[in-house]
Amino acid sequence: MFNRLTDLERKSFEKRLHRELMGSAQKCDELGYWPKAFIAMLTDHGAVDACTRVIMPKQLPPGFGRVFELGHLELSVEAIVVNGPWRILFDDNVIEKANKRLREYERPDLTRRLDQPLPLPAVAKR
Repeated sequence: MFNRLTDLERKSFEKRLHRELMGSAQKCDELGYWPKAFIAMLTDHGAVDACTRVIMPKQLPPGFGRVFELGHLELSVEAIVVNGPWRILFDDNVIEKANKRLREYERPDLTRRLDQPLPLPAVAKR
């Protein structure tokens, strides 16, 4: 998917994803959970790689389990990745795995089909 984007578009989506993930972390903090390990991963590896590292392993990430316990899977990396325009940054298998996990935890309302288009907002040019 990535190849259709210019560098400027890709960087814009990555920045927006990073901001969304940090906003989610802040909301988690307000609920009593600070995703320290994920924030470190985000800092060390960037938004796309950090999200992929969380979504792709077979084992359930601790953060997903914690936001599930809190009743806020909309704050999970999986929900954020599949529901934003930055979804274009990820391989289909990452999106499929995120959707599968959300369905397994009874939140199909947070999933999106791969063929379900997302509007691509205009990217500001500098």
